[in-house]
Amino acid sequence: MDKKKLQYYRNKLLEKQKELGEIFEKNKDYSMENLDDGIQDMADMASNSYTKEFLLSLSDSERTMLKNIQEALGRIDKGAYGVCQECEEPINTKRLEAIPWARLCVPCQEKQEKGLL
Repeated sequence: MDKKKLQYYRNKLLEKQKELGEIFEKNKDYSMENLDDGIQDMADMASNSYTKEFLLSLSDSERTMLKNIQEALGRIDKGAYGVCQECEEPINTKRLEAIPWARLCVPCQEKQEKGLL
């Protein structure tokens, strides 16, 4: 992959990394604001509990995505970006546009999801 394309994907990854950091800060602030707000009725308590659980699950998936982004940035630095880590074939450009942190090509990703890898 040429340097111009690599820089394009690096910028995309860094932008997503920044976005995740902002979401994390926003969720952290929301969680702190609503930690103990004197809930009076059971419906409010259930709603607040659901919201907190949802925020925790979001942060877990966001942490995973952040880890994947950091790994993709590492692959750019090592010159291995855009190459499937399983079959070592180039990853389709459309896939990298949609998921710039992708580490597998579509066929290998499908195999992994079916438990064949």
